[in-house]
Amino acid sequence: MTTNAEREWRLGVASGIGAFLCWGFFPVYLKLLAHVPVLEIVCHRAAWCFALLVVLMTALKKWTVLRDALRNRRVLLLLLCSTLFISLNWLGMVKAVAIDQVRQASLGYFINPLVSVFFGFAFLGERLRRLQVFAIVLAVAGVAIQTFAVGVFPWIAVMIAISFGLYGLFRKMANVESIAGLTFETGLLAPIAAGYLLWLGTGTAIASGTAVDRVLLILLGPITCVPLLLFVAMARRVKLATVGFLQYMTPSLQLLLAVLVFGEPFTTGHAVSFSMIWIALALYSADLWRGRRTNGRDGED
Repeated sequence: MTTNAEREWRLGVASGIGAFLCWGFFPVYLKLLAHVPVLEIVCHRAAWCFALLVVLMTALKKWTVLRDALRNRRVLLLLLCSTLFISLNWLGMVKAVAIDQVRQASLGYFINPLVSVFFGFAFLGERLRRLQVFAIVLAVAGVAIQTFAVGVFPWIAVMIAISFGLYGLFRKMANVESIAGLTFETGLLAPIAAGYLLWLGTGTAIASGTAVDRVLLILLGPITCVPLLLFVAMARRVKLATVGFLQYMTPSLQLLLAVLVFGEPFTTGHAVSFSMIWIALALYSADLWRGRRTNGRDGED
């Protein structure tokens, strides 16, 4: 790997670590807003994130970058798709916290690395080795076991895993500078979000809630924006396989919070299901590491 490529790889990995740590602790922040309706929180995330990005885009003089990118119809279509999937991901995460299912959110983010590997194979032509195939099958079996053992299909987990995997895929394919792409995505959502909040009128938490509520809702802008920018900066610099590897941090933190802090149940069925997924991730990690040693870092990242 050349010096410049090495620098880009390190920057991508550092960005990913920062993003996944932020997301890992995000349920704690959302718990402070548990009394606010889910859709209202998602709307505030989009609106305040866009407001912050407008300031950043203006200060950094990046509007021409976005304008030039949107002249390409393929890029425009890809960003439209990424907007849809990040919206679904936000909705799933906020819903999980609201109904005391942070454990399910962690399951979704545990599955997501393998979803990312599969999407990299299916759409980007990235190599999928036998052990990786086995890991994906094992993870699917883990989800099925939880469905039958607990009696409820973990739809939030599946929604989070697939929506975030597709978001990463479309952003990587679009290859648009992170801040410009995110400005477009939140710019599409902001008018809808603002319209909904105006329709609610004085019934919104920011209008009728406490001063703390108002501050927490406004801060959803930077808290949403910063890790997303870090994530996209990583996605543009490393392969989806590496993205998946780094994502272990987020679900690990979320699972610990769910069980040890929020007191969510962790039954035998959950233990069996999570164990199968952890084994799948261990096999995938071992295969990834073996590939890096065989082919060199440049072959994987």
